Amino acid sequence: MSERIRDLRDMVRSNPAVSIDDARFRSLAEVQSVFWRRKDELARKLESGAITPDEYRDGFNQALAESMTASKRILGRQDFRALFGEAGEHPDQLIDPDIFEDVHRPRPGLQPF
Repeated sequence: MSERIRDLRDMVRSNPAVSIDDARFRSLAEVQSVFWRRKDELARKLESGAITPDEYRDGFNQALAESMTASKRILGRQDFRALFGEAGEHPDQLIDPDIFEDVHRPRPGLQPF
């Protein structure tokens, strides 16, 4: 079991308001795994210069929205809300474009370690 899946399992188990069986947990873990693979691939492309920061942000937002929609379908509204909260209802708002742009803006003359 990957560290991410263990963290997801622990998050589910530690929330007394969430009650899902093993089959639904496996489905949720698969949805999250697909999201993590997509996010990691986007990060690699951004790091290599294959995509722009805007393309990364758009791809991340799309992957997250799809993940949250699938998770809500698996969990049902009540368990979804208990697990992911308000942020899960609005994944498109999780990345603040101004902060993201500031972090990923090219910085001429800046030398990496």
